[in-house]
Amino acid sequence: MAKTLKHQPIAGDDYLALIRRLPLAPIRDVDGLGEAWRMIDELTRVPESELSAGQADYLAVLGDLARTYELERMGGAEHRDGRGILIHLLEANGMSGSDLGRLLGQRELGSKILRGTRAISRAHAKVLGGHFGIPAETFLR
Repeated sequence: MAKTLKHQPIAGDDYLALIRRLPLAPIRDVDGLGEAWRMIDELTRVPESELSAGQADYLAVLGDLARTYELERMGGAEHRDGRGILIHLLEANGMSGSDLGRLLGQRELGSKILRGTRAISRAHAKVLGGHFGIPAETFLR
């Protein structure tokens, strides 16, 4: 006699609630990446031991989708560090080094960061994260 497998849900209502908030689908643009990073940031603030299986699965898949977009659309290796991501975001938003300096409150700072002679500080990362709608930590890689 053949053994019948019972259908067991992979994840509970918490997984479906996350899907309703932000469906798991390929990321197609910088805005979609920002939405994904906001959700990832929210979920990673919860201690891993407190995430349900559904939340952990959702986070893993969403992280993979964000990583895939960054590697394929943002040029791969040169955009894995914060400065490279910043350069891409500036280009995508039609911003110059001067615009960056104004955003950070010091005109010369933008070109120094873009040339690599000045690092992105935590304070700068917070301003950039707020401006571009992605986690500040993205710029501190």
